[in-house]
Amino acid sequence: MLMSNTRDDLLDAAEALMRRNGYSSVSYADLAVRVGIRKASIHHHFPGKADLGAALVERYIAQFDEKTAAIEVQFSDLRRRLRAYGEIYLRSLQERQFCLCGMLATETELLPDPVRQNVERFFVRQTEWLAQIYLAQRAAKSASDRQAAQRAAETTLSALQGALLVAWARRDPRILGRALDAIEATIDG
Repeated sequence: MLMSNTRDDLLDAAEALMRRNGYSSVSYADLAVRVGIRKASIHHHFPGKADLGAALVERYIAQFDEKTAAIEVQFSDLRRRLRAYGEIYLRSLQERQFCLCGMLATETELLPDPVRQNVERFFVRQTEWLAQIYLAQRAAKSASDRQAAQRAAETTLSALQGALLVAWARRDPRILGRALDAIEATIDG
């Protein structure tokens, strides 16, 4: 029998709430009820909400890093890697959960610095990973190739995040699927 880890339970509850409602709507009172502990006990694990938010985004980054590493191991060509990456977003939509950092990005001006900085780090890491897989498909690795890979990565991430938002708002997952198809259509070969 697995024992419950209160810290992880708090992060799980916070993630579920923030992915659906954003950072501002989550309170320690909500978390205490969801996890079944006293509100004061949460402060033992996370002295302030900014600590909770920063830890949550750090964990989310680590989880995404694991997913992208698995994609690289499982697939060798760009088209399959991009499809697998896009399927992360599709699963999120199917589970009625928005991308945590996409949701938090909508509140950038309201986020405490540690949370905002981690959200920014998430998007930088995703762009870097996408640029790396785009660049890996090129025989040459000139400065112009690196710039093209960076632009393609930024466009891909923006298209997926935006399509997720629109698909979420319209409750139509096909929108995200069509965006992924359009990204794939831009790949040479």
